[in-house]
Amino acid sequence: VRDIMDLQHMGHDHAINIARQIEQKEILSSREVEVAILLCKGYINKEIANQLSIATTTVISHRKNIMEKIHARSLADIILYCVVKGIVNTDEL
Repeated sequence: VRDIMDLQHMGHDHAINIARQIEQKEILSSREVEVAILLCKGYINKEIANQLSIATTTVISHRKNIMEKIHARSLADIILYCVVKGIVNTDEL
């Protein structure tokens, strides 16, 4: 149990460290924030494209840009970043 708790703690620390490394100014565009919110809510690329009336390839580009800007390695990092930054509330997930 202790090992699992340590792993969970390290995962959260990684996202918190990423969020702290990034300047306090808003680094994501408004569209990237919209895409990030929908990713956090579990939508897939095609669903996001339909909801925002954009091409699936555009969603993929936004997702790639988000990951580069916040130094994310996975979707979990995007979710943690959004929660830490207050972009999404855990109640919404």
